[in-house]
Amino acid sequence: MRCHATGALIAPGEACRSVLIPAEPAGEASDRPAGSPFQRIDVSEAAWAAGHRPAHAYSHWRGRVPDAATPRREPLDVPGLLELVTRLGEGDADEEHGVAAFRFVLALLLMRRKMLRLDGTREAGDRTVWTFTRKENVARGPLGRWAEGDTLDVADPGLTDEDAVAVAAQLHEALGVEP
Repeated sequence: MRCHATGALIAPGEACRSVLIPAEPAGEASDRPAGSPFQRIDVSEAAWAAGHRPAHAYSHWRGRVPDAATPRREPLDVPGLLELVTRLGEGDADEEHGVAAFRFVLALLLMRRKMLRLDGTREAGDRTVWTFTRKENVARGPLGRWAEGDTLDVADPGLTDEDAVAVAAQLHEALGVEP
């Protein structure tokens, strides 16, 4: 990757600034998606510190140039995970502590990714049950509408800190992602 300000090579692992600016006028060569009103440029940290900053930046963020040899993580299969959290709650599967713990942590992961919304909790016997609402169209990601009325009840298994760490490790291993 090259620095937009200096043309110097930014090496893999090196810090840089990525900047979102207005798109180039029509007809100029660009690697941006067709019809996009924005263009991303990268500026080395040295050039950024020296004051080489675009005049009309919408946003900027600090990052590192990825190593080409390191494989990119595949995105999570959110529809599959929503189906899994539903199936794990069917029948007696939710009664097993290990399954209930896995399901609970998976629901928390989906809530963190804004695919489930916590609507409230209630006591059911000796357990707390969390009620979530799903996304209407998960393909829209966190921007999609909520499927009002399409709720999911997940029992809180009362995990200890050690249990939570163990279940999170199992979840990361099952999903093939780094913790």
